[in-house]
Amino acid sequence: MQPFVQRALLAVAAILVTLLLLELIVRVAGQETADGQFIFAGIELQPYALPIGRLAEQVQEYEDNLDRVTLIYDEQVGWKYRPNSLRQAGEFTINGAGLRSTREYDRQPPADTLRIALFGDSFTAGDDASDETAWAHLLEVNLNRAGIRTEVLNFGVGAYAMDQAYARWLSSCLDC
Repeated sequence: MQPFVQRALLAVAAILVTLLLLELIVRVAGQETADGQFIFAGIELQPYALPIGRLAEQVQEYEDNLDRVTLIYDEQVGWKYRPNSLRQAGEFTINGAGLRSTREYDRQPPADTLRIALFGDSFTAGDDASDETAWAHLLEVNLNRAGIRTEVLNFGVGAYAMDQAYARWLSSCLDC
């Protein structure tokens, strides 16, 4: 055999042995999670595995705490606020109809009252604002102070997209 071919074969063999040793080191030093994700030196290696076990635990925790969670499943909009619940350490009140409000509303407003319904995402819902500082509440207070009898119903829910806000409007507007 020619010396060039011998050196090429030796180089290929050296590369293969090196790769096999590296593979062995990674497999011995790495670990696999219950979901099948391989981790080496704290880094998740590809291909990534879906964390089914972790997700199942989170779903189970959610189901075990349904009496305390503020978001519940809804077939039409995905999720909505659980009626008669509190968020943000009690500063975010959800009334019996699942609206952001500290009070309940009659199905029909009084004849001399303007009713405004708000639909949207966390900005509408007033996430991170207390009940007294949420803009929907302030709108109602200021309109009433101006002599316009008003009820502002806040149907906003955090993380809603436009289609969910529209679907919430459709599901709440039974007499429309």
